[in-house]
Amino acid sequence: MAIKNFLFLLALISFIGGCQVLQKRQSAPIVIGQNQTLEQTTQAPTKVLPVGVFFGPGALRTYAHVGVLKALHQAQIPIVAVGGHEWGAVVAAFYAFSKSANSVEWQMLKLRKDQIPTRSFLSATLAPKESASFLQYLKFVFADKLLEETKIPFSCFTTDNERSYPVKDGKAFERVAMCASLPPMYKAFESKWIAVPNVESDWVDSLKAAGAEFLIYVDSLSEGAFFSKYKYDSQETLTALWTGIRNNSNLAQKQANMVIQTGVVNDLLDFDSRREMIKKGEEVGKSALEPLKAAIGVN
Repeated sequence: MAIKNFLFLLALISFIGGCQVLQKRQSAPIVIGQNQTLEQTTQAPTKVLPVGVFFGPGALRTYAHVGVLKALHQAQIPIVAVGGHEWGAVVAAFYAFSKSANSVEWQMLKLRKDQIPTRSFLSATLAPKESASFLQYLKFVFADKLLEETKIPFSCFTTDNERSYPVKDGKAFERVAMCASLPPMYKAFESKWIAVPNVESDWVDSLKAAGAEFLIYVDSLSEGAFFSKYKYDSQETLTALWTGIRNNSNLAQKQANMVIQTGVVNDLLDFDSRREMIKKGEEVGKSALEPLKAAIGVN
């Protein structure tokens, strides 16, 4: 399938999913972000609530997720399960194996610039790379680890454009590629598998099934233009795709107990600003600690 037609199909799927009405929680989530105030005060629970964290999509903006994770880990927030959408799944998988935010940062910074789309003398626009480049990175960092060997439960979601599938087992480098491959970064894994454009309520079910009682959604997609630094092949269709993904992400957040919005507005492929995004995510993560500790019963 030509990449333009493929992207159009993805954009259509994402748009339809973004229009779906999700089952909302009875109360609004606590929202943390640079431009947000608390929407709800939460009474202290009678016990410490185990936490599940879901890392939303955003391509390389998800480096800000690493900063949020560092803040949560340093504060010893009791994270019992993680999941992710698109590149949020990469962050989640690294943490599930290590339970170390510093290890996640180290592994994420091993990604090389030649492993993502870059401009060349032959083309001024960026096009998705073949999944082989992604696999090269994932195989290097995960080796032959199995998802069944993670220290805490992990889940992500993939689709073959016919139906979506939860991913919880198998070789980590292959399964994460299935969940995270999506333009503008990579073409479909094995010409078939891509990140699910719509996670609907699946992320909630997966974290609760793993024992989480307080759900955090980390968002790095709700603000800013997606493509502000580079020009892309089929950019209008890509914009439609990611607009649908953003709309769906905004709906999915309503099912969380807390939403941490990092506020990053970088181009989705802004490789050179990775450390700055990590730092910004950590700052926002630290601002969430006081209300988070109160909400889950941690002194």
